[in-house]
Amino acid sequence: MSADARVRNARLAVWILIATEVMLFAGLVSAYLVLKGSASAWPPPDLPVLPLGRTAANTAVLLASAVT
Repeated sequence: MSADARVRNARLAVWILIATEVMLFAGLVSAYLVLKGSASAWPPPDLPVLPLGRTAANTAVLLASAVT
């Protein structure tokens, strides 16, 4: 297999990966929109309120892990 064929195969693999991620994200967004559209009230009134401190700390940890 030539070097050009390997590059083409790698590029195709990356495009397939990107396409599958786009389809996954589109499926999640469409499921959210279907659920939101079929609900009488959004968000549902019985959802618990997230603790602000813990939520902020978890967000900070996620953002810090993206930097390193």
